[in-house]
Amino acid sequence: MTIVRSAISLGLATLSLLLAGCETTGKATQETLNNAFTDYSARRFDDAEKKSSAYIKDNADAPDVAEAYYLRGLANYGQGDRANAAKDLNVALAKTQRADLKAKSLRVLGDMAFEGRRYEQAIDYYTKSIQADPTSRGDVHATYRLGAALQAIGEWDKARPLFQQIISNRAEGDQLLLNRSLQRVGARSFSLQFAAFKEGPRAADMVRDLKAAGINARVSSELRDEVLMWLVQAGSYRTMDEAEFERTKLQAKFPLLTIVP
Repeated sequence: MTIVRSAISLGLATLSLLLAGCETTGKATQETLNNAFTDYSARRFDDAEKKSSAYIKDNADAPDVAEAYYLRGLANYGQGDRANAAKDLNVALAKTQRADLKAKSLRVLGDMAFEGRRYEQAIDYYTKSIQADPTSRGDVHATYRLGAALQAIGEWDKARPLFQQIISNRAEGDQLLLNRSLQRVGARSFSLQFAAFKEGPRAADMVRDLKAAGINARVSSELRDEVLMWLVQAGSYRTMDEAEFERTKLQAKFPLLTIVP
């Protein structure tokens, strides 16, 4: 049984493209790498890291060793070890010629940069990920995150076509990203959100209290999961850093304060 068939039989749909095209390297090493993917899918990151490390050690020159580096990068990322995750993902990039593996590695590097608020770097990674394999299903995720990163640095006009693309394609079946794209496509700034209510009068009461405290709050509405919500928001900020600066000043008094586009 090849790695591809084994991965499909285990239901690892998100990893099946990664395993496509693997060359047989012997039953024992195949099983080691295959079991490592199974462990990662089950969120047993430590086991996945150990097994992928063993595969790398024993098969340093194997054609599919780049996959092991990619998997170990994911496992390290899952354990919070971003430094070693980045090292492994970059090795995977250097060793593979496969478009899908390059795209996946770049996308994860983009995610780490995005989550670390290194938005310029995230934009570079996501752009390269999309260019590496435009047909990849992960392209929807990279496209959404690319748009979000552009908004974070104030490039609202550049971000809009990306969300429009996701909406036009119905997010390839990803309802969550479709909904989020619908929320972001018309945005032109960030706001601080104090609360969301199902009842309009409660939102109005909170706005009145905030204004009495010197905060120029407002009420807006939004349909979420077919439920009309009343949002209490304040401010208008071009970049995420500007919004975060203001949020930090108010966080002690309003610990649940969030930033929304």
